[in-house]
Amino acid sequence: MSSGHLPPQRIAKYDIERILGSGAMGVVYKAQDSQIERTVAIKVLHEHLRQGEHGADLEVRFLQEAKAAARCLHPNIVTIFDFGSDGAPYIVMEFVEGIELKAHLRSDTFISLPSATDICIQVLEALGHAHEKGIVHRDIKPANIILLENGTVKVSDFGVARLDTSELTSTGFMVGTPNYMSPEGLQGHQVDTRSDLYSVGVLFYELLTRDRPSRDLSLAQNLEKLNSARHLSSQSIRSIKPILERALQPDAKQRFQSSAQFITQLKSIEDMDLTLATTAHFPKPDNYRPDKYVAQAPAEANAFSSSQWSDDLLQSLEHSLARFVGPMAKLLVRKNSRSASNLDQLMANLTRHIP
Repeated sequence: MSSGHLPPQRIAKYDIERILGSGAMGVVYKAQDSQIERTVAIKVLHEHLRQGEHGADLEVRFLQEAKAAARCLHPNIVTIFDFGSDGAPYIVMEFVEGIELKAHLRSDTFISLPSATDICIQVLEALGHAHEKGIVHRDIKPANIILLENGTVKVSDFGVARLDTSELTSTGFMVGTPNYMSPEGLQGHQVDTRSDLYSVGVLFYELLTRDRPSRDLSLAQNLEKLNSARHLSSQSIRSIKPILERALQPDAKQRFQSSAQFITQLKSIEDMDLTLATTAHFPKPDNYRPDKYVAQAPAEANAFSSSQWSDDLLQSLEHSLARFVGPMAKLLVRKNSRSASNLDQLMANLTRHIP
């Protein structure tokens, strides 16, 4: 590997194309595995961390955690393909093209309750799988959550987030983002799977309010802020509050004890919302003609896929929905078009995502 600020031309067998980004732990490159013609992402541990007081131990831990995280094969987890050392330790991961949830939260549009619920359920599915393998993520936050065009949510940075903060304090870095960390994590105490669930609670709160819970306020005071979320109905707020109240408990014993418990409660919101779906507020696309888009009725309701809808229709729906939900419109249209049996059903499903 080359030194300095220029990206290396090659790491092990991987041809480097460009830098994708840099974080507290390392720099990420887009690369090609020419042997099997696969695009990958490679994370390399920062040089200043390797040269620190605990550098040698940190390199060992980096690769140990990568090996552990490589066991997490799940559709909602960015897959680790390979790891090793070539002058510096590296992890080779699935290259994912999508939108970071962080970018969407910076936009001016609210995320609807169904979308927020769906995102958190998929994150919890990923965490549930990892927790069964003995892996605690420790850094669940919007920057580590990627929204794919087909509606899938991917959680990234398994394999590096669990490194012990004690190895990083001398270099001025903390693994974990304070705004999303559990109270026990902030205090330097032992963390476990319930710490990840607390972070998902913070995430759910932020998706709904566009703000994070304030540590200067009591839990009850933070939950009162839900009443100011104009896109949430009073019925929705009544359903949400008990879930957030449990997820954000300072005492880990009072929180959800597993991802499955958390998911069950979120799905109760999802089921309630399905009964309220209506087409009343979703604008039909210009020159609406159902026969233009659907040649014949499918044999079964699930027989449609997004490829069977006209691109003109999907783009028109994306344009209409974008006025309400911003850049998530494309993702939502493509995901819902796979399950709808006709245009009215598709529009009814999309209406659920309008705040």
